[in-house]
Amino acid sequence: MTQITLKWTKRASLILAIIPMLIFLGFAGAVSLIDFNQYKPQIEKEVSKLTNRDFRIEGEVKVSVLPFMFHLSNMTLKNPDGFESDNLMTMKEAQIELSLKKLFLERTLKVISLELIEPKFHFIQHADKNNWQDIPLLAGLFPAEKMAKLRYASLVDGDSDAYFKKVISDSPAKSAPISAINKSWTLESLVIKNAQLDYTHKVQDFTVTLKKANLLAFDVLPNQPFKINSDFIYEHSQSPRTFDFQINGRLLLANHYTQLHLTDWHGVFRLQLPEELNKPDIRLTTAGQNLMVDFSHQQIYIKEAQLAGLEAEVLTSFQGEFGANPVFEGVFEASKINLKKWIEHLGLPVPEMVNPKSLTDAAGKFDWRWDGKVLQLKQIDAQLDDAKVSGNLNLPLNSHQPFEFDLVVNNLDTEVYLAKVPIELKDASSTTYYPIPLSAIESLTGQGKLQLIDSKIRHLAIPKVDVELSADHGKVVLAPLDVVFEEGRLQSKLVAGLSANKYEFLWKGQTKYLALNSFAESDSTKLSGVLDSHFVLQTTGMNSQQWIANLQGSLNADVANLKIHGLDVNQLLVGQLALNEHAEVYTGFKNVQVNGRIVDGVFTPKRMQAQSERFHATGNGTLDLNTQQVAGNLFVSIEKPSELLADLKGVAIPLHYEGDFHQPNWSVNIADLSPKLIQQSPVLGALESLLQ
Repeated sequence: MTQITLKWTKRASLILAIIPMLIFLGFAGAVSLIDFNQYKPQIEKEVSKLTNRDFRIEGEVKVSVLPFMFHLSNMTLKNPDGFESDNLMTMKEAQIELSLKKLFLERTLKVISLELIEPKFHFIQHADKNNWQDIPLLAGLFPAEKMAKLRYASLVDGDSDAYFKKVISDSPAKSAPISAINKSWTLESLVIKNAQLDYTHKVQDFTVTLKKANLLAFDVLPNQPFKINSDFIYEHSQSPRTFDFQINGRLLLANHYTQLHLTDWHGVFRLQLPEELNKPDIRLTTAGQNLMVDFSHQQIYIKEAQLAGLEAEVLTSFQGEFGANPVFEGVFEASKINLKKWIEHLGLPVPEMVNPKSLTDAAGKFDWRWDGKVLQLKQIDAQLDDAKVSGNLNLPLNSHQPFEFDLVVNNLDTEVYLAKVPIELKDASSTTYYPIPLSAIESLTGQGKLQLIDSKIRHLAIPKVDVELSADHGKVVLAPLDVVFEEGRLQSKLVAGLSANKYEFLWKGQTKYLALNSFAESDSTKLSGVLDSHFVLQTTGMNSQQWIANLQGSLNADVANLKIHGLDVNQLLVGQLALNEHAEVYTGFKNVQVNGRIVDGVFTPKRMQAQSERFHATGNGTLDLNTQQVAGNLFVSIEKPSELLADLKGVAIPLHYEGDFHQPNWSVNIADLSPKLIQQSPVLGALESLLQ
């Protein structure tokens, strides 16, 4: 190559290099000279045509060259007439970066990054209309009428991967027009700052809000997963709780952007209560395998979502349908959970428990279903402290709806769950204890079955309790209320009327072969005997003291092998006198029959007969259940006296008893006997002096 040729080659190369620069400088100069605000009416017209809404750009339209970016500010998308708010959408700013390469080489506009600042959407649902249904893109995301349900794979045994492949390939009923504009779009970055989405349902009177939402994503492709970092706050108008989420994972947008898939996510969220409740925030960690939201079918699927924190480790999977009539079902498993802390931090009312360790150690699993009205728990297999719980439970959101349960509880100790409840009386205040606060069921309605196995109620060990409960806004019926003790059983029916200012109770039933020593709290108060009885009891009051004081009713009892401590009359009749020496001194009765009435907590028998080894007796008296004191007379007819007392055969000796029910004091009413009989029987005089 000659020197001249080389010289012109260099000049040509320089010119070729300068030309693009000159074109770019010319383009930049042209851009800087153009007032892009003149295109606002055209942009507004195109967006209005696309959305069927009045769209306005109140701010300026600016363009920068490096990077090649459009800036739009203060945009609004109007609502049609008949809605409470003027705007469906407002946005403070949008920054749209375009590709210069595509513009110069292919003469096409390609968006490579998008940043939305403070977009706010407010979706409103009325009984007969909503504010988004005529917008093609949103109509595809939120259809007015639910489409045919997808067939879900089983959460336990099914092939969840096959399910995901199926829903990704399904075609929605309506395609969003935006998908037809450019099916091969990509974004190098997507940024959303301080977004807010409100959904208000006017008929059901609630609003769900996602606010302060931020999203950062890179290399965003349709039908391809990409990494995201996001955070947002969730609120529901009917709940005082606020959830603050921070989530990272891989996101996939499929089926014309009507399906959202989140895989391998992890993050944290914080639960906040109003400041006036003065409760600390809860911070929990979360992770999971798969989350799918199908907007066109209004369905959601979550597989193996993990939750940990606040002394809890929870694993759950579920699927369901959202929208106006939500239905969700799934499985729940907790390896450990401190219910007391959760109840406290959720701001729910909880009575003061007598045992500080109650409700602190729970675990178990169950299937669940939620339809927005009732929470169903099925196949419960749980442990609560030392008790084991199994069965089914339906809990309504509204207390006016009926609840249902069919539960079996093993190894329950009611002492663990006594709740401290203050009671305001007319002239004082007191504290009482209930296994379940009665006020908690004043407004409930529903029914169910409960079986307790190997339970402990106060000091009693009880092998089995069967209860069927029916509640209707304060009227509670327990029928049957059957208890199998270690020896004997109780069969009964309890009816309670629970109003805000008065509790009324009616209890009637019978006992069969019931061993009285089962009720002894200690050796010093032990009872012996086998009771068969029928009873009808009525009372009113807010605590046990009032229940006893107001007790009315009747009792018909037959006691076999009864032992009354304090005096052994049979030893007395054979000449061996032992009086009040120790607790083992007692009079044994083969049979005692008593029937009478209870008035204001005092039992007065109309008929009282007793048959012992050497005598037959009739008597009268009273038992004050308020004080556990007895007083009365026993008329003893001697049938088998010793030789020393042979002259007393057939004579009715009047004995008087009074004092503590479990060990009363005894005396002889000598004054009721004839002086002639006393003179003939010196033993009676000695007995009088000994019983002084």
